[in-house]
Amino acid sequence: MFPIDLKGKVTFFDLTNEVCPMTFVRAELHLERIPPGHRLGFVLKEGEASRDVPRSLMKDGHLVECVRQEGGDHWFIVTKAGGPPTP
Repeated sequence: MFPIDLKGKVTFFDLTNEVCPMTFVRAELHLERIPPGHRLGFVLKEGEASRDVPRSLMKDGHLVECVRQEGGDHWFIVTKAGGPPTP
């Protein structure tokens, strides 16, 4: 897992090597480290992870946006719940 900086605005974490449910657990651990309203990005494998992780994060109140699909990977930006979105 390595952070990928996208134009200095959002740090993406590559979770493509994780297997559910650890994919969701790792995403939640990263989100716990930032204040409400801040954003992080995640790269997930196509399939179970790209369907279930965003859905679970939305159920927890986070805003999830799919920003790119590349090959079998899905890139998501997540705004942490509990505060105003960061510009």
